[in-house]
Amino acid sequence: AHDWLTFPAGIHAKQVSGRPLCIHVHATDFDRSRGKVNPTVYSIEKNGMDWADCIMCVSELTRQTVINQYHQDPRKCFTVHNAVYPLCREGADRGRRQVPALDADYAKEIIYNASSYLMTQVQEDGRFIYGLRPQFDKEIDSYNILRHTGTIWSLICRYIQPIHRDNIRINRP
Repeated sequence: AHDWLTFPAGIHAKQVSGRPLCIHVHATDFDRSRGKVNPTVYSIEKNGMDWADCIMCVSELTRQTVINQYHQDPRKCFTVHNAVYPLCREGADRGRRQVPALDADYAKEIIYNASSYLMTQVQEDGRFIYGLRPQFDKEIDSYNILRHTGTIWSLICRYIQPIHRDNIRINRP
């Protein structure tokens, strides 16, 4: 479940499926409200964290807030910084990702290579870089929810089930 708005649905999914609940915390109400916490939001956040088997936080600061303000077990709280996406490093396309026409074989290659690359980027403490601006040799400082959740999903899937190129199936409409 991603942030507090989806925690109740995540709890329900855990209850009906019996599967572990993994939540993602981008910001807490302590961050958003500058300390003037809304008790209703706090209650939803805390309940989601209490039910969670794993809490992925986007920074060590957020992790410490989850541990100290929401009284969570540090053993289930992990810092997972934003992901890395390789970009073109030369010419007019420097800083852009080029994707040719997508067919089933190329889609398999992208899935395999992306998940393999992401696995190499996760550090011992769980951090990884969201992305780079190669023209400035700096990390991307903006946030893209779709890219971020896709990256987290890819990492979760890769940790749960190692991917082998021959086992990737592409469903066609």
